[in-house]
Amino acid sequence: MQLKKYEIKTYVSKDIYQRVTQESLARRTTRAKIIRDGLSEYFLLREEMANAIETPGELGDHHTGKIIHTLLARTEERLKLIIDHLETQITETQTQLKTLTHKVDQFYFDLMHYLPRIPPELENHAKATAEARYRKWQEESTQTLRSL
Repeated sequence: MQLKKYEIKTYVSKDIYQRVTQESLARRTTRAKIIRDGLSEYFLLREEMANAIETPGELGDHHTGKIIHTLLARTEERLKLIIDHLETQITETQTQLKTLTHKVDQFYFDLMHYLPRIPPELENHAKATAEARYRKWQEESTQTLRSL
């Protein structure tokens, strides 16, 4: 049984004409076949997209659409690469933070080891000046962090 064929005539832009011509040369077929195949693919894609949107289904249901499945698989691959890269960066940052914390602790220990104890009569004055210096240090640290 031979299928009945219907003729469609239309005009396209130069860019589309060149693309269809290049595709037909690459596939070694006619421009008409490229246009027929392109229209068929377009309508199948539209149908599949509409089906995926209109038919929500349940979480975990298998989706039979090839295009949607491919798009989701590629998106998952990209997300996995991004997550793996971020995980590596987080691990490196955690290691650097642990190293920095250890160095600060060691510095404090060394400082306390070498500094003499303050006489009891000077403790109030030392505490007040230490708090003032600490507040100034915090302000300067905050400004430095903002400028980064």
